[in-house]
Parts: sequence; structure tokens; C-alpha cells
Amino acid sequence: MPKMFARAIRPLVTLTIIGMGLSGCVMPEELSGTSSAVPASNAINVADGTVLVAPRGYCVDEGTLRARGETTFVLFGGCAAISNDPSQPAAPYKAVLGTTVGPVMTGSIPEKFPAVEAFFRSQAGRAALARSGVADDVQILAAEVSGDVLMLKLSDASKFDKVPVAKDYWRAIAGVNGHLVAFSVMPLADTSLSDARQKQLLREFVASTQAAN
Repeated sequence: MPKMFARAIRPLVTLTIIGMGLSGCVMPEELSGTSSAVPASNAINVADGTVLVAPRGYCVDEGTLRARGETTFVLFGGCAAISNDPSQPAAPYKAVLGTTVGPVMTGSIPEKFPAVEAFFRSQAGRAALARSGVADDVQILAAEVSGDVLMLKLSDASKFDKVPVAKDYWRAIAGVNGHLVAFSVMPLADTSLSDARQKQLLREFVASTQAAN
């Protein structure tokens, strides 16, 4: 893989880890800001007008928004919890959604999927994926292309207590408005969310975001 391409991908996952580390314990039904209801939205504008739109029941946790250079990261949790308003829709599953918007890429992003997967399987790529930063803590359990989306099932054995999410989770890589974007579904550590449901949630997340752009 060209060094320039690797440099473009690495921040896509590195900022995700930084964002989660700074976000504290962020969970769909535990996210809370103030004791009174606050506005919440399932959409946010980032990176030169690119819009991220989460599936129904998930809203932006603006406190997790992080930006570094051309890369932006944000988490989404249950709307009812984020807004402190029980009349708002709750997240359908006990999972946190994460999105990292990377730099604009030239050419077709789906055509780059083999190179993206190869990078993630490398020691440098697995180190970037690991919450600990240690390559041996991460395994890629599955990789598949569904339309214009690359899906990866990851297992992260890192000791990371700030956000108690499950060891195994799914991530999707897709093109949005010319940007390389990573979408993640991170189930809570104490819940069971099937591969099929995680992948369906990712497809909805990618589709709603692509439709908005």
C-alpha cells in the first residue's frame, strides 16, 4: 500500500480511539447532560458540509465530537438518554454508534477496499484499530463487501475500562461525499447483539448518511 494511502487511513481509526477515550462512559441509556430536557438530533454537519445521519432512536452526543486535521469523530447514543426526555425515541439496541469522517479520497472508494482491508490486516493497521494501540490485541474475524460498503468484524482484547463495550463488534467503511468514512456499531459489554443485527444497523446508518449527501 502506498505510504500516502496508509497515512490517510490511519487517522480514520486513531481518532476513533482518542474520541472514545475522552468521551468517558457513554452508553445509549446512560448518556445524560443536564437534569432538564435538551435538544437532540440524529444528524450533524461535519467536514465541509458532509452530513452524518443515524438510524431512528440514535442521536448525536455532541460532547464526543473530536476533530484533528481532516478527520472528525463523533458518537451517537439513545435519543431519550441524550435529550433527558423520555418522550424521545430510545435506542432500539444496547449499542453505541461511532462515525469517523476521513479525508477526501480521489477515485472510487469501493475500488480501494482491497487496499483498506490489507492495511487493517497489517501490524500497523491492527495497532491503529486496537484501543490499546497494541496490534496483537486485535483480530479481524471477518471481512465482506456488501454493495459499496466494506464490513469488518473485529475482536479487540484491549484492557480499556472507559467505555465498557463488547470485545467483538462490526465496522463499515464507505464513501460519503468523497470522504472515506468509518461507521461502527459497538454493543455494550453486558448485552448480546447478533452479527445480523449489527450489520443491519450499519447498513441503515450508511444508507441514511449517503442519502443525506
